[in-house]
Amino acid sequence: MPDLRSILALEPVPFEYMGVPLKLKRPSLIDLVEAVEANAVGTAHARAWAIHRHVLDENGTPVFATPETALACPSGLAAKTMPMIEELYKEGSD
Repeated sequence: MPDLRSILALEPVPFEYMGVPLKLKRPSLIDLVEAVEANAVGTAHARAWAIHRHVLDENGTPVFATPETALACPSGLAAKTMPMIEELYKEGSD
């Protein structure tokens, strides 16, 4: 089980993509609300929104400034991060 303190503190989760250190932002309550809204628009928009919202550089700045710019996310990065992002929304529910 993940560290409950890290989950509650919304500490970002570090990971690497092609040797580049990145972080995943843990979801807040507002993220959950906005994720529901993004899903209502459509799957492509929801995925772009999630990548925009959760993929951060090592300084904690979003790698993609908007969901629209996240549409240009490399497919390898999207394939790696989407399952990880989905798991963050399930964290602590067990």
